[in-house]
Order: sequence, then C-alpha cells, then structure tokens
Amino acid sequence: MSSTIFSVVDIETTGTSQSNDNRIIQFSCTFVRNKNIIGSFNSFINPEMDIPSDITKLTGITNELVKNAPTFNEFASKISSLLKDTVFVAHNVDFDFPFINKELDRVGQKMMDNMAIDTVTLSQLLLPTEKSYRLIDLSQNLNILHQHPHSSSSDAFATAKLLIILFNQIEKIPKKTIKQLISINPTLPKNTIDVFKYAYKKNTDMFNDKLLDINRLKIRKIQYQERLKIRKINYPESKGQQKNILNGVYKWNSEESKLMNSIYDNYKNSDNSKNLLVEQNNELDYNLGFLFPLVHLLNNENKIVVAVHKHSIHEDLSKTINRINKITKNNFKNLVLHSIDDYIDLNKFRDALNIKSNSKRTEFLKCKILIWLTFTKTGDLHELNLDMKNDQNVFLKTIGNTNNKGYYMNKLKNDFNNSNVVVISHEYLYNNRHMLAKYKPYLVIKDAVNFNKQILKHYRVNFKINQNNILIRHAQYLLYQTHNQNLYNIFQNDKSTIKLVQNIDSLIKEYENYSLKLQKSFEELFINKQNFITLKKGFKNPINNIELFNFIKINKEYIDKQSSLIKQIRSLSKNIIKNNDSLKSSEKAIITTFNDRIFNLNKFFNNNILLIKNLVYMDKKVTFQNYLNIDKNADNSTLVGGLIKNDDLLKNKIYTLFNNILFMDTAIYSSDKSEFILNKLELDNNNTSMIKSSYQTNLNNDYKIFYNNNKKEIDLNTLDLENNNTFIMANTQEKIDEIYENIKKNGNDSLLILCQKINGNKDKIIKKFTNSKGATIIGNYDLFMAIRNINKSINRLIVQSINFSDMYNDKGNLTDLYNLMIKNSIKHIIQLSNNKGVILINDFSLINESSMKSIKNMISNHIKMFKINSKNEIRTFNNF
Repeated sequence: MSSTIFSVVDIETTGTSQSNDNRIIQFSCTFVRNKNIIGSFNSFINPEMDIPSDITKLTGITNELVKNAPTFNEFASKISSLLKDTVFVAHNVDFDFPFINKELDRVGQKMMDNMAIDTVTLSQLLLPTEKSYRLIDLSQNLNILHQHPHSSSSDAFATAKLLIILFNQIEKIPKKTIKQLISINPTLPKNTIDVFKYAYKKNTDMFNDKLLDINRLKIRKIQYQERLKIRKINYPESKGQQKNILNGVYKWNSEESKLMNSIYDNYKNSDNSKNLLVEQNNELDYNLGFLFPLVHLLNNENKIVVAVHKHSIHEDLSKTINRINKITKNNFKNLVLHSIDDYIDLNKFRDALNIKSNSKRTEFLKCKILIWLTFTKTGDLHELNLDMKNDQNVFLKTIGNTNNKGYYMNKLKNDFNNSNVVVISHEYLYNNRHMLAKYKPYLVIKDAVNFNKQILKHYRVNFKINQNNILIRHAQYLLYQTHNQNLYNIFQNDKSTIKLVQNIDSLIKEYENYSLKLQKSFEELFINKQNFITLKKGFKNPINNIELFNFIKINKEYIDKQSSLIKQIRSLSKNIIKNNDSLKSSEKAIITTFNDRIFNLNKFFNNNILLIKNLVYMDKKVTFQNYLNIDKNADNSTLVGGLIKNDDLLKNKIYTLFNNILFMDTAIYSSDKSEFILNKLELDNNNTSMIKSSYQTNLNNDYKIFYNNNKKEIDLNTLDLENNNTFIMANTQEKIDEIYENIKKNGNDSLLILCQKINGNKDKIIKKFTNSKGATIIGNYDLFMAIRNINKSINRLIVQSINFSDMYNDKGNLTDLYNLMIKNSIKHIIQLSNNKGVILINDFSLINESSMKSIKNMISNHIKMFKINSKNEIRTFNNF
C-alpha cells in the first residue's frame, strides 16, 4: 500500500436522509500515502436550497456562506478527478460514499466505483476498548488535533490522522490473529475487510515476548507481581501537617480536612466506631476524603472494599490511589472486581470460533475479542465497554467464565490477594459477602440510596409465565438440532456417554411435564378469571397473597419434584463436559453451550419459582401482580412481585458480617434527622454519625430554580426548548407519551426530541443524545441518572411529573422519596450543566408549603427558588 493514495473524505449535507432531496453543502478531502498526509482539498457547495436551521447550528454553515459557492453540477467533475485511482475512506463510509454517488448520478456524472474503507469499523476492531467511536471522542482520546467538529475540512483531517494510527495499530496484530479474523469473514462496510487481508500478506510476524499461544489463540502474557508490603504511616492530624504532605499533589481544603479527620477519628479505635453517613456535594473530592484516612489504618492483611451501584467511578478512584501513593511514598494497589462470569473463558471462546453464527453482530464481536486478547491484561469483558445485559451482546455471556478457573482466574486471584483497595458492585457485595468479610475490610458503600434496592432484587421476581418452558426448549434444541451436530450425534459411538445424554433427555422431559402442570394450575387460578384492571396497553391482575399461598401449597409436589430434577440434570450435564479432549472444538462448543443452558435453567428455577415458594412462607410483607397484553395471552403474561421492603435484610445479610460501615451519596438528607434514609438502610440512629458538608459555593448567579405555584401545569410549548439540552422528567410511560405528543403537535421540526420507548430503550436514547448537537429528552428519573455518566451537558431540567406507580412503595414515605429525587436531580444538573443551568418544578401536585420548605432546607441558600406563575417569570426562565 506504499504507493496507494487514500482519499479521506467528509461531507456536510442539508440532512442525513439519502431518500429525501438533501444536498451536499461542503466537501473536504485529505490525501494520505505511505502513512503521511500529502495534501488536502476543501470547498463549500451551493445546495440551491435553504439550509435548515438545525444544520446551520450543527455545522456553522449558513446560506450566506454558500451562496457564491459552485453548485454540485459545477463541482462534480472536480470530485471525480480528485478521487480517481484512490481508495475512498470515511468515518461512516456507508453514508458519505452513497451520498456522493447519489449526487453524481443526479447531475448525470459517472458514479464512483473506488475501493472504500470505513474508519468507524476499523476503530471498533483495532481499538476495542474505546468508550465511543464518534470522531470527536476518538480525536480527544488519541490526541488528534480536531479544532472544528462538524466542519468537513476538520473532520477529514482528523479522520486522516486516525487512519494513520489504525494502520500503525494493525501492524502490531499477530498474523495468526488476523488470519482467524479473516476466516470468520465478518460483514464489514465496502472493502474494509481488505485492509486485514493486505496486512496478513505484508505484515512480518516478528517474535513478541509479550504474547503467548494458548488454546490456539494469541494472548497477551500476564505478569504476576509479588505483593509489596505497605509501610505503616502516621496520619497527619494537624492543618499544618496536612498542608505540608498534600503540597504539590492536592490543594488543602478545610472542608475536605474535616471530612478526612472525622473518618479517621471514627475508625482509629474500632471499639468506639460507628456507622458513618456522609452526604457528598460534588464540590469536594470525596474519593480523597475517605481513601486518605482509611489507607492510614490499613495493615498488610486487611482491605478497603468500595461497593458502588455501577462501576463508573473506578477510573477516578484509580487516579486518587496513584496520588495517595505519591503523597505517602507507599504502594497501595486497587482492583476493580466483577462477577466471575464477566471474565472470558479461553476454552469457550476458542470453541465458539468454530461455530458460524447467523448473527452478524456475534461474528463481529468474535473479531473484536480476538484483537482485544492480544493486549488485555485482565480478561475482563467489561473492558469492551458493551452492555453485558443487552440481548444483542448475548455472545459475551456464552464465553463467560462460570467455572472459576483458567488463565485469567489465576491472575484475578493473585490481584485480589495483592490489592489494598477493591471496587465492587452492590450486587457483588451481596453475592460474595462471606468471602469478603474474611478480610475484615473497611467497607464503603457509595450510591447508598440505591443500596437497599440492589439487595431487594434478590427477593423479587419479574418473568414471563412461560419462561421456564422456553429455557427447557433451548436446552432440548441442542439434543435434537438438525442444521448442526447435536449431543446424540456427537456421542453416537460412545456408549457410556450416550447413556448419560439419554438420562438427561428423560429427566428434562419429566421436568418439562411438571413445569407445564404448574403453569396450567397458575393460569386456571390467576389468569382465567375476569377481575382484570384495564391499563392503557393491556391488563393487570393483583394477586391475593392468601390465594398465592394456597396455590403454592397445592402445587408443592410439582415444585419439589422440579427442584430435585433440576439438581440431577445440572449434575449430569457437568459430567458430559469431562473427558471430552478428543472431540473437535465445534463439538466442545455445543457441549459447553448445552451445559450453560442447563445452568441458566437451574438459575431461573432457583431465582423465580423456588423464590416465590420461599417468599410466601416468610413472615414478611409481599405483593404480586400479573400483567397481560391486550390479547390476554397467558403465555406472554408477566409475573412481578416480591418483598415490599427490606425488613432486617441488610442487618441479617450484611451488617452482621462487617464492622461499622461508611455510607456515601450525593443526596441522603431529607430532614435534619434523615429518618427516611436511616430506615431505608436499616441504621440505628444511636450507632450512626452523620456528616454533612456546609461548604457550598454561592450559585445564585448561575443557577435558578423555578416552581409552578398554580393548580395547572405550565404548557411546555410556552417554554424555549431550543438552543439548550433539556431533560423533561416524568415517571410513567403514559405521562411521557402525553408530553411527547403535546410537543410534536406544536410542530417544531427543528427540535430533536428523544423520548423514552418511542425513540428506543435507555441505551439507544443515550447513544442518540451522545451523537447529537442538542436535544430535548423526555424520560424518567432512572434515565436522567444514567445520562449523568456520559460526557454531555444538560442545562435545563423540567420536572413535569415525578409521581409514579410502584407496587412496592410505602405511600407514607413518598414525600421524602420525591424530595430526595428533586434534590438529587438539582445536584446533577449542577454537575452536568457546564456552569449554568435552570430547573423548573412543574408538577404542581408536589407544590405545597411543606414540600417547598423541605426542598429549600435541603439545598440551603446557595441556589434560590422562585415561583413561576406569570408570563414574566416564563420569560425569565426562557432567557436565563
């Protein structure tokens, strides 16, 4: 490719749809040869139509700017001559290439037939751990100069720089890995696969002592590090000592100092320590606040365990550990620990490579993982930044390490033993609490408001009535499938194993029989009666607890039989995996998949059917409801229910195993005594100290909170929703749909509206918002909390309807719950808004003297609240 010229192209257009009469308004091209930029070209193009305002806002290209530019008809021959005999490159080639061809065809010019490659796809494969593949994000992470995003000249130059980085990257990939990728033959845009074919021919496979051959895969060699003993260090208690030791790394802050001292004083004498409840305010470094005092209490045997709702904080925490090491001249190590099955099993992955999937996404994922394995040091699938729970990424679960052994498991055990600070999820804490408790750790629970929810998930169910039977069929499919080998085919010449397969087959059929009986009994008692409550999209049927108790009692034999059978099936399925070294990889993959499906069946039964039985016998408050679609199809009905609240669960499951715990969150005080949070966390007021920072920057010049004091909602169409990123919060889908229809009815076509469920699920909304210039998002509180984790500002929040129907809610606590949600939302707008923001509480059902006083008390005086009940205040809101 040394003589090949790559024409790296970017265009700006009047719209993204190629089916409409959209036109090109700017064409730019940067030329690359032999990994060097050799020239560039840029021109505006007169589209002979008005440029939409949202395109001008995005690109900065106005009608005035293009009025004297050549039309595409005048410019077409120039494009043809520029691109002749070059390889066409674009960041999303499936947009730029056909769009230019459509325009060439429109003016009667010959369309391009150049080879074409896509840098988005190459980046996804060669840079598999990037969080985003937007050009602006890749440029930032790879230190590419990209001064004017959405200007085609700047985009083309940045893409050319990216292309050179990708060419350098592919030269580092082992030929064996490239060969495996080519043999998978993933569906890639245009001629992108040819980049790998050329690299396979031309790359010299030099010896690399950082790589190993394991299971016919090229793997990054893991370096095991011995545990370095930490030095015992004295805590600097005085202001002068702290200023001196922090000098050059942190700027001393009196409020942070108070927090650090409070935590150190609480835990330095374990006999006198208490639980600590700390409210964060986003203005202080709370990672330093708790880590700095706690590391001074560590010895070489114990640990600090930090449990978080999600793992998004671990990067900041790693930076804090590195700085503390610099300050203390110590060698504290941290580890982010996920569930065991979130780490890749190399045997499973190797075998899965030999089974062709009908899913293009799965085949692409295989290629991505092949390259990732050449540099990952952990085998943690989370490094790929893919949603592990998304059904589209189900392949990640099929290659997870459920057996707690293998190459990366040994490394993980070593890292855990050698770590002083371990970051885990709330879920991991619950599932592994006994193992963690052995280390007598200092336990820190961040995102504390969500902690009890995570524990309660283990005592609640949400599944389709026929899910048990679906999982049974998934397992049976591998016994009888005809398009590929099945278990009977694989072991047809092995008499002892075929007997084992027959035995499993028989037990599954017996298990299925009891499952169908149980489902039929449930339908007769709870679905075939007529007392349904009509919903907007279907029906619900509240289930009487006494009737459910009787149902379990009547069907106890079926449930107990299923419980016994699934244990037998699980045990026998494990035996099939043993002694199969002589089988082909494709056959091993089928056996492994079968075993995983039996594991999932067993997990479903224990976490749902068996759990319901146990719940109804517990002396706890439970509630259950069954939901049906419009057609009242019993198979598609969903059973939801479980414990209403966590009475003594946290005490019995967590607090008995760990000494006094440090709880942290951004909004936990609903009153001076904060009884609501104390009750949620099952904390005793006498054994809990509360730390609330009084440090608040005066934000009155930059933020305003308005609340609607009328008995009528303010019409959102009177508010200026353009030129800002706005989040409209509503907690029921019915209200979300109503808001969306009302705004669309107003006919503001230039406004990008992203509405939960209407425009996709949470992940799709976040992705679309990330890639947008500006948008109005309509969704619930959970979506708002999820958006806070992306690098995108929101400067307007409208709380339209915070009320929601939750079958588990204790109505007596709703005011406290809503106030905390309001307070948390305000705090996150400050965090997300880029130094200026406005909030409107438009849910007049929340507006009363008591609730407003409570909210005012929670946010102190650093932001003032104003009534909005006239056009003047609405004008103030719009102009702020």
